[in-house]
Amino acid sequence: MKIKRVLASFMALATVASATVAIVSSAATGSLKASVEDTTAKAGEEFTLNVNLSNVPSGGIMGCDFAVSFDSSLVTITGVEEGAICKTGAAEAELELDGGLASSMLDGGEYSCFDYYVTENQICALWATGLEDSKYWIKDDGVYMTITGTVKEDVEAGTKIKFEIVPVDRETYPGSGVQNTDVILGYLDSTGSYAMYDVEVEAGYVTVDGEEETSETSETPDTSETPDTSETPDTSETPETSETLPPGFKPLYGDVNLDGEVRVTDIIEFNKYLIGLIDLNAMQKVNADTSPDGVLNVTDNMQIAGYLCGKISTLGPTE
Repeated sequence: MKIKRVLASFMALATVASATVAIVSSAATGSLKASVEDTTAKAGEEFTLNVNLSNVPSGGIMGCDFAVSFDSSLVTITGVEEGAICKTGAAEAELELDGGLASSMLDGGEYSCFDYYVTENQICALWATGLEDSKYWIKDDGVYMTITGTVKEDVEAGTKIKFEIVPVDRETYPGSGVQNTDVILGYLDSTGSYAMYDVEVEAGYVTVDGEEETSETSETPDTSETPDTSETPDTSETPETSETLPPGFKPLYGDVNLDGEVRVTDIIEFNKYLIGLIDLNAMQKVNADTSPDGVLNVTDNMQIAGYLCGKISTLGPTE
Protein backbone atom coordinates (compact mmCIF):
# COMPACT_ATOMS: atom_id res chain seq x y z
CA MET A 1 0.00 0.00 0.00
CA LYS A 2 1.11 3.54 -0.64
CA ILE A 3 0.83 6.63 1.44
CA LYS A 4 0.96 10.03 -0.18
CA ARG A 5 1.88 12.05 2.88
CA VAL A 6 1.44 15.71 2.77
CA LEU A 7 2.34 17.54 5.90
CA ALA A 8 -0.83 19.56 5.79
CA SER A 9 -0.66 22.73 7.82
CA PHE A 10 -3.80 22.94 9.85
CA MET A 11 -5.65 25.52 11.90
CA ALA A 12 -4.95 26.07 15.56
CA LEU A 13 -7.06 25.42 18.59
CA ALA A 14 -6.77 27.32 21.86
CA THR A 15 -3.29 26.57 23.16
CA VAL A 16 -4.17 25.43 26.66
CA ALA A 17 -7.81 24.57 27.24
CA SER A 18 -9.61 21.53 25.94
CA ALA A 19 -11.34 22.15 22.63
CA THR A 20 -15.09 22.39 22.49
CA VAL A 21 -16.53 20.62 19.47
CA ALA A 22 -19.75 22.08 18.11
CA ILE A 23 -21.99 20.61 15.44
CA VAL A 24 -22.87 23.27 12.88
CA SER A 25 -26.02 22.84 10.82
CA SER A 26 -26.19 24.14 7.28
CA ALA A 27 -29.90 23.47 6.92
CA ALA A 28 -30.64 26.97 5.68
CA THR A 29 -28.76 26.31 2.44
CA GLY A 30 -29.07 22.51 2.38
CA SER A 31 -26.89 20.05 4.28
CA LEU A 32 -23.26 19.69 3.40
CA LYS A 33 -23.09 16.45 1.44
CA ALA A 34 -20.25 14.03 0.77
CA SER A 35 -21.06 11.52 -1.95
CA VAL A 36 -19.47 8.88 -4.13
CA GLU A 37 -20.37 8.71 -7.81
CA ASP A 38 -21.63 5.59 -9.56
CA THR A 39 -19.73 4.07 -12.46
CA THR A 40 -19.40 0.83 -14.44
CA ALA A 41 -16.47 -1.39 -15.39
CA LYS A 42 -15.89 -4.88 -16.71
CA ALA A 43 -14.16 -7.59 -14.69
CA GLY A 44 -10.40 -7.16 -15.00
CA GLU A 45 -10.69 -3.55 -16.15
CA GLU A 46 -9.97 -0.18 -14.57
CA PHE A 47 -12.54 2.21 -13.13
CA THR A 48 -12.47 5.83 -11.98
CA LEU A 49 -14.67 7.07 -9.16
CA ASN A 50 -15.11 10.63 -7.88
CA VAL A 51 -15.87 11.60 -4.29
CA ASN A 52 -17.73 14.91 -4.30
CA LEU A 53 -18.65 17.61 -1.80
CA SER A 54 -21.80 19.65 -2.41
CA ASN A 55 -23.65 22.40 -0.55
CA VAL A 56 -20.33 23.51 0.92
CA PRO A 57 -21.13 26.29 3.43
CA SER A 58 -20.03 29.79 2.45
CA GLY A 59 -17.81 29.96 5.54
CA GLY A 60 -15.69 27.16 4.13
CA ILE A 61 -13.93 24.03 5.40
CA MET A 62 -10.51 24.07 7.11
CA GLY A 63 -10.20 20.35 7.76
CA CYS A 64 -11.58 17.05 6.43
CA ASP A 65 -11.02 13.61 7.97
CA PHE A 66 -12.97 10.60 6.67
CA ALA A 67 -12.61 7.36 4.74
CA VAL A 68 -14.19 5.58 1.79
CA SER A 69 -14.76 1.88 2.44
CA PHE A 70 -14.56 -0.81 -0.25
CA ASP A 71 -14.41 -4.59 -0.62
CA SER A 72 -10.83 -5.63 -1.34
CA SER A 73 -11.97 -9.09 -2.42
CA LEU A 74 -13.61 -7.48 -5.45
CA VAL A 75 -11.41 -4.51 -6.36
CA THR A 76 -7.81 -3.33 -6.12
CA ILE A 77 -7.22 0.38 -5.48
CA THR A 78 -4.42 1.68 -7.71
CA GLY A 79 -4.46 5.44 -7.11
CA VAL A 80 -5.96 8.41 -5.29
CA GLU A 81 -5.70 12.02 -6.43
CA GLU A 82 -6.88 15.23 -4.82
CA GLY A 83 -9.75 16.96 -6.56
CA ALA A 84 -10.00 20.48 -7.93
CA ILE A 85 -11.75 21.92 -4.85
CA CYS A 86 -8.75 20.99 -2.69
CA LYS A 87 -6.42 23.22 -4.70
CA THR A 88 -7.15 26.44 -2.86
CA GLY A 89 -3.68 27.95 -2.87
CA ALA A 90 -3.16 26.96 0.76
CA ALA A 91 -0.18 24.69 0.06
CA GLU A 92 1.70 27.42 -1.78
CA ALA A 93 0.98 29.93 0.98
CA GLU A 94 2.18 27.50 3.66
CA LEU A 95 5.42 26.86 1.79
CA GLU A 96 6.10 30.59 1.80
CA LEU A 97 5.88 30.50 5.60
CA ASP A 98 8.00 27.35 5.99
CA GLY A 99 9.91 26.04 2.99
CA GLY A 100 10.88 22.97 5.01
CA LEU A 101 7.41 21.57 4.46
CA ALA A 102 8.45 20.71 0.90
CA SER A 103 10.38 17.71 2.24
CA SER A 104 7.46 16.31 4.22
CA MET A 105 6.03 14.09 1.48
CA LEU A 106 6.82 10.43 2.09
CA ASP A 107 6.70 9.70 -1.63
CA GLY A 108 8.90 12.70 -2.44
CA GLY A 109 6.10 14.37 -4.36
CA GLU A 110 4.98 17.97 -4.53
CA TYR A 111 3.68 19.46 -1.29
CA SER A 112 -0.09 19.59 -0.92
CA CYS A 113 -2.69 19.89 1.84
CA PHE A 114 -4.23 16.56 0.78
CA ASP A 115 -3.11 13.27 2.30
CA TYR A 116 -4.31 9.68 1.99
CA TYR A 117 -3.50 6.13 2.93
CA VAL A 118 -5.08 2.92 1.62
CA THR A 119 -5.70 0.13 4.13
CA GLU A 120 -7.17 -3.28 3.34
CA ASN A 121 -10.73 -1.98 3.12
CA GLN A 122 -10.54 1.81 3.47
CA ILE A 123 -9.20 4.80 1.59
CA CYS A 124 -8.42 7.20 4.45
CA ALA A 125 -8.13 10.85 3.40
CA LEU A 126 -7.16 14.10 5.12
CA TRP A 127 -7.22 17.69 3.90
CA ALA A 128 -6.52 20.73 6.03
CA THR A 129 -4.74 24.04 6.24
CA GLY A 130 -3.27 25.94 9.16
CA LEU A 131 -4.00 29.28 7.51
CA GLU A 132 -6.62 31.35 9.30
CA ASP A 133 -7.56 33.35 6.20
CA SER A 134 -10.67 31.61 4.88
CA LYS A 135 -9.78 32.43 1.28
CA TYR A 136 -7.53 29.36 1.50
CA TRP A 137 -10.29 27.05 2.75
CA ILE A 138 -12.46 24.70 0.66
CA LYS A 139 -15.48 26.74 -0.41
CA ASP A 140 -16.53 25.25 -3.74
CA ASP A 141 -18.70 22.28 -4.62
CA GLY A 142 -17.04 19.64 -6.75
CA VAL A 143 -14.56 16.77 -6.77
CA TYR A 144 -12.77 16.24 -3.45
CA MET A 145 -10.78 13.21 -4.61
CA THR A 146 -10.65 10.74 -7.48
CA ILE A 147 -10.16 7.03 -6.86
CA THR A 148 -8.83 4.67 -9.51
CA GLY A 149 -8.87 0.91 -9.25
CA THR A 150 -9.31 -2.38 -11.04
CA VAL A 151 -12.19 -4.86 -10.78
CA LYS A 152 -10.82 -8.34 -10.11
CA GLU A 153 -10.99 -10.89 -12.91
CA ASP A 154 -13.38 -13.32 -11.20
CA VAL A 155 -16.11 -10.81 -10.25
CA GLU A 156 -19.44 -11.74 -11.81
CA ALA A 157 -21.20 -9.41 -14.20
CA GLY A 158 -23.99 -7.46 -12.51
CA THR A 159 -22.24 -7.28 -9.14
CA LYS A 160 -22.59 -3.89 -7.48
CA ILE A 161 -19.48 -3.00 -5.49
CA LYS A 162 -20.19 -0.48 -2.75
CA PHE A 163 -18.00 2.53 -1.93
CA GLU A 164 -19.24 4.23 1.23
CA ILE A 165 -18.14 7.34 3.13
CA VAL A 166 -17.39 6.29 6.73
CA PRO A 167 -15.30 7.31 9.75
CA VAL A 168 -11.65 6.26 9.59
CA ASP A 169 -11.26 2.90 11.33
CA ARG A 170 -9.16 3.82 14.38
CA GLU A 171 -9.43 4.46 18.09
CA THR A 172 -10.05 7.99 19.36
CA TYR A 173 -6.47 7.79 20.59
CA PRO A 174 -4.04 4.84 20.78
CA GLY A 175 -5.19 2.44 23.48
CA SER A 176 -8.46 4.25 24.28
CA GLY A 177 -10.60 1.24 23.38
CA VAL A 178 -13.14 3.72 21.94
CA GLN A 179 -13.80 3.59 18.22
CA ASN A 180 -13.75 6.76 16.13
CA THR A 181 -17.31 7.47 14.92
CA ASP A 182 -16.95 10.82 13.16
CA VAL A 183 -16.94 11.90 9.53
CA ILE A 184 -15.22 15.23 10.12
CA LEU A 185 -15.56 18.37 8.01
CA GLY A 186 -15.25 21.66 9.82
CA TYR A 187 -13.30 24.72 10.90
CA LEU A 188 -12.06 26.65 13.93
CA ASP A 189 -14.40 29.35 15.15
CA SER A 190 -13.40 32.72 16.61
CA THR A 191 -13.00 31.22 20.09
CA GLY A 192 -10.55 28.56 18.93
CA SER A 193 -13.10 25.75 19.23
CA TYR A 194 -13.48 23.20 16.45
CA ALA A 195 -16.85 23.28 14.73
CA MET A 196 -17.94 20.18 12.81
CA TYR A 197 -20.53 20.51 10.06
CA ASP A 198 -23.53 18.19 10.01
CA VAL A 199 -22.74 16.02 6.97
CA GLU A 200 -25.04 13.94 4.79
CA VAL A 201 -23.28 10.99 3.13
CA GLU A 202 -24.21 8.98 0.05
CA ALA A 203 -22.58 5.78 -1.15
CA GLY A 204 -21.68 4.99 -4.75
CA TYR A 205 -21.33 1.74 -6.67
CA VAL A 206 -19.13 0.23 -9.34
CA THR A 207 -21.46 -2.00 -11.34
CA VAL A 208 -19.66 -4.79 -13.17
CA ASP A 209 -20.56 -4.86 -16.87
CA GLY A 210 -21.21 -8.08 -18.76
CA GLU A 211 -23.91 -10.39 -20.12
CA GLU A 212 -24.47 -12.45 -17.00
CA GLU A 213 -26.22 -10.53 -14.22
CA THR A 214 -26.54 -11.14 -10.52
CA SER A 215 -28.52 -9.28 -7.91
CA GLU A 216 -25.79 -9.65 -5.31
CA THR A 217 -24.57 -6.44 -3.70
CA SER A 218 -21.25 -6.54 -1.96
CA GLU A 219 -21.19 -4.76 1.36
CA THR A 220 -17.94 -3.58 2.90
CA PRO A 221 -16.58 -5.85 5.66
CA ASP A 222 -16.93 -4.53 9.20
CA THR A 223 -13.21 -4.65 10.03
CA SER A 224 -10.02 -3.56 8.35
CA GLU A 225 -6.40 -4.20 9.20
CA THR A 226 -3.92 -1.53 10.22
CA PRO A 227 -0.57 -1.92 8.40
CA ASP A 228 2.70 -2.05 10.27
CA THR A 229 4.44 1.18 11.27
CA SER A 230 6.97 2.42 8.73
CA GLU A 231 9.79 4.87 9.22
CA THR A 232 9.38 8.56 8.44
CA PRO A 233 12.02 10.61 6.63
CA ASP A 234 14.45 12.96 8.34
CA THR A 235 13.33 16.59 8.34
CA SER A 236 14.57 19.89 9.68
CA GLU A 237 14.25 20.10 13.44
CA THR A 238 12.52 22.59 15.70
CA PRO A 239 14.47 22.87 18.97
CA GLU A 240 12.77 21.65 22.12
CA THR A 241 11.92 24.24 24.75
CA SER A 242 12.39 23.12 28.35
CA GLU A 243 9.42 24.03 30.55
CA THR A 244 7.96 22.78 33.81
CA LEU A 245 5.20 20.17 33.62
CA PRO A 246 2.39 20.14 36.18
CA PRO A 247 2.58 17.46 38.89
CA GLY A 248 1.06 14.15 37.85
CA PHE A 249 1.04 14.97 34.13
CA LYS A 250 0.74 11.82 32.02
CA PRO A 251 1.51 12.14 28.28
CA LEU A 252 -1.13 11.30 25.69
CA TYR A 253 1.01 11.25 22.58
CA GLY A 254 -0.62 12.91 19.58
CA ASP A 255 -3.06 14.95 21.67
CA VAL A 256 -1.47 18.30 20.85
CA ASN A 257 -4.54 20.40 21.70
CA LEU A 258 -5.10 18.63 25.05
CA ASP A 259 -8.73 17.63 24.41
CA GLY A 260 -8.25 13.96 25.34
CA GLU A 261 -8.40 12.59 21.78
CA VAL A 262 -6.17 12.33 18.71
CA ARG A 263 -7.84 13.75 15.62
CA VAL A 264 -7.39 16.17 12.73
CA THR A 265 -7.43 19.15 15.11
CA ASP A 266 -4.11 17.99 16.61
CA ILE A 267 -2.42 18.13 13.20
CA ILE A 268 -3.93 21.58 12.81
CA GLU A 269 -2.46 22.71 16.12
CA PHE A 270 0.97 21.21 15.47
CA ASN A 271 1.36 22.65 11.99
CA LYS A 272 0.39 26.05 13.26
CA TYR A 273 3.36 25.71 15.61
CA LEU A 274 5.69 24.47 12.88
CA ILE A 275 5.00 27.43 10.60
CA GLY A 276 5.55 29.85 13.46
CA LEU A 277 2.03 31.12 14.07
CA ILE A 278 1.69 29.92 17.68
CA ASP A 279 3.72 28.48 20.55
CA LEU A 280 2.90 25.33 22.50
CA ASN A 281 2.92 24.94 26.25
CA ALA A 282 4.98 22.29 28.07
CA MET A 283 2.23 19.65 28.07
CA GLN A 284 1.51 20.16 24.39
CA LYS A 285 5.19 19.83 23.50
CA VAL A 286 5.47 16.50 25.31
CA ASN A 287 2.32 15.15 23.64
CA ALA A 288 3.52 16.41 20.25
CA ASP A 289 6.86 14.59 20.45
CA THR A 290 5.43 11.37 19.03
CA SER A 291 8.74 10.00 17.72
CA PRO A 292 9.86 10.60 20.58
CA ASP A 293 13.36 12.00 20.18
CA GLY A 294 13.33 15.20 22.22
CA VAL A 295 12.74 17.53 19.26
CA LEU A 296 9.59 18.74 17.54
CA ASN A 297 9.57 18.55 13.74
CA VAL A 298 7.59 17.37 10.74
CA THR A 299 8.39 13.75 11.57
CA ASP A 300 6.22 13.96 14.68
CA ASN A 301 3.30 15.43 12.76
CA MET A 302 3.64 12.81 10.07
CA GLN A 303 3.34 10.18 12.82
CA ILE A 304 0.03 11.71 13.91
CA ALA A 305 -1.20 11.81 10.32
CA GLY A 306 -0.17 8.19 9.88
CA TYR A 307 -2.25 7.24 12.90
CA LEU A 308 -5.29 9.19 11.67
CA CYS A 309 -5.05 7.56 8.25
CA GLY A 310 -4.70 4.08 9.72
CA LYS A 311 -1.09 3.61 8.62
CA ILE A 312 0.17 3.06 12.17
CA SER A 313 -1.59 2.01 15.36
CA THR A 314 0.59 3.51 18.12
CA LEU A 315 2.22 6.84 18.96
CA GLY A 316 5.05 7.63 21.36
CA PRO A 317 7.58 5.26 22.92
CA THR A 318 7.44 1.56 22.11
CA GLU A 319 8.04 -0.79 25.00
